[in-house]
Amino acid sequence: MGHKIPKVYYPYNHIKEWIYMSSINIGKRIKELRSKAKISQDRLSKKADIPFSTLVKIEAGYTPNPSMETLVKIADAFGVALDELVGRR
Repeated sequence: MGHKIPKVYYPYNHIKEWIYMSSINIGKRIKELRSKAKISQDRLSKKADIPFSTLVKIEAGYTPNPSMETLVKIADAFGVALDELVGRR
């Protein structure tokens, strides 16, 4: 009676939700970083160890919710933090 269920904190939930809501922005952000680094989609996909088609779909906004693993690989390939990749900084 009247017991509150404690809210469980998952440290990356806010990032997952934000990523889902702005998948097109993530694609644009990846394209911006790639242009700034002057590397092709092919080169980035190899550097991030992801399929070329996956990168193309993310950049075009066709992948509405890229996996955290894929985003971490892309961030690592750019040498940036995940927050920076998704435009939080």
